[in-house]
Amino acid sequence: MCVLVKSSGREDFYFDKEKYDHGHEAPNFRKLADKVAAADHGSDKGFEDAKLIIEAIKSEGVASVGVAGFCWGGKVVTELAKSKLIEAVVLLHPSFVSQDDINGVDIPISILGAKIDMCSPPELVKHFEEILTANSVVRFIFLSFVDISILYFFLIQVFVKMFSKVSHGWTVRYNPEDAEEAKAVEEAHQDLLDWLAEHLKWEIFVT
Repeated sequence: MCVLVKSSGREDFYFDKEKYDHGHEAPNFRKLADKVAAADHGSDKGFEDAKLIIEAIKSEGVASVGVAGFCWGGKVVTELAKSKLIEAVVLLHPSFVSQDDINGVDIPISILGAKIDMCSPPELVKHFEEILTANSVVRFIFLSFVDISILYFFLIQVFVKMFSKVSHGWTVRYNPEDAEEAKAVEEAHQDLLDWLAEHLKWEIFVT
């Protein structure tokens, strides 16, 4: 399981291969995607496996976890978000994600889509954004510690971005010799990093 990606050109993200990769080598995204596809893993199994990974990570003292899902991995991480197992999520060119799925998300969520995508066309991603924005009402949590009471107000954070001239799967399956495509990949990976870095700073979340 990859937790952090530096850029499209460098392969130096955090990855605990011994504990978390279930036999898939890292850190090459495309090789990893191909191995998972060849193993015929479905999103249901992906969700169950990911739960074990997150539980293992948190058992080591990690207070908050953010995840990113690529293609049908977007379905997996959306299920994780609905299950309150994580604190922030990024979907990149997601597949199999439904309106009901999106309605169940109430943690910081970013969706990075492609304008050429039959699995998640721009119209669907726009609809997801509308649902998330409508659901992004003020939430609050009331904490009481002996004689001290604190009331926190916050919004569910939403960020949606569409990338032109790229197609479904472009962040893991792209031609590094195509400067325009490689630039879009690097931009998307940086957006992913920035989103998780921003939203994993907080220690209080609605769970």
